Amino acid sequence: MVVRFAARPASLTPTAAFVNPSWRDGNRHGKFPFMTYLPHASGAGSRSQLSRKRVAGLTLIFLWFAIGGVAHFVATDTEMRIVPSYIPWPRAVVLASGVFELLGATGLLWAPTRRLAGIGLFVLTIAVTPAHFYMLQAPELFPTIPYWMLIARLPVQLALLALIAWATCTRNI
Repeated sequence: MVVRFAARPASLTPTAAFVNPSWRDGNRHGKFPFMTYLPHASGAGSRSQLSRKRVAGLTLIFLWFAIGGVAHFVATDTEMRIVPSYIPWPRAVVLASGVFELLGATGLLWAPTRRLAGIGLFVLTIAVTPAHFYMLQAPELFPTIPYWMLIARLPVQLALLALIAWATCTRNI
């Protein structure tokens, strides 16, 4: 019987064995399932290389939440108008959600935090859904926004949730 050992992929950095010592036996996740290989800049041959579609999805999510997070601080009064009246401390809620949007967007940039950032952004997106229903129920408070846009916000919200779930999942689909 001949036993062959797979050579270490050339695209791995020297730190890959430290981050994931089980690269030899093909167990991609090893002891720490949230860690993956760290490819060189070229990424050639790495199993952790993201597809172009996934990179495009992550870019869209990043821009959505980075721009939205900044808007919470730049246009706080405007953002406060969409907070339902039954939620206390609207300014604090707007500022806190802006912080979480920026943290989530930043977390998408680093592979080890990407999944956790995705979970956080998914939960945050669900948490702000009452604002969309509030705008739909009280369109007279938002005269500059066409009613069809208020309706369109809900399917866009669902599409955003699906994109977050797909783009930040740990499997390379």
